[in-house]
Amino acid sequence: MNAMGVLGFMIGLVFMALTLVFTPGENETRKAEAWTRGFAIYRKAVNDYALEHKSLGVALNSINASALNLPNGLVLKNWQNRVAASGADIICYVYGPASPNEYEAARTFFKGSAAIGWKQNGVMLRNGPALALPGFIPDGSLVSVIKLN
Repeated sequence: MNAMGVLGFMIGLVFMALTLVFTPGENETRKAEAWTRGFAIYRKAVNDYALEHKSLGVALNSINASALNLPNGLVLKNWQNRVAASGADIICYVYGPASPNEYEAARTFFKGSAAIGWKQNGVMLRNGPALALPGFIPDGSLVSVIKLN
């Protein structure tokens, strides 16, 4: 009976230690970092395709995921893309809804790039001056912009 009590106590200590090591906040951070890595892969594939086919200009409109060079097993979230005219420029937008944790993870991952920002009240908040964004991008989205021309 004493051996069972000691074993139970030891198992309890192990579970307590695991709880301290893997806190819920750390788990959320890991999820946000994984989301960001997926977004970065999707973003690169969209930008590569748009740049390769930029002669089509705004005719690209939205690039279907099946046309992209994506790794097998990549789970696509609610990420979207669109190539659109903005004045004389043709811009490739890659965007998707993001939590504040995901946005912060993206800012860290992309090292504060001005090409990445958060849409709030119609503008992209980023490392640099705010940028007006088209209405098809919902507020609360992580946004990437590149100019094709």
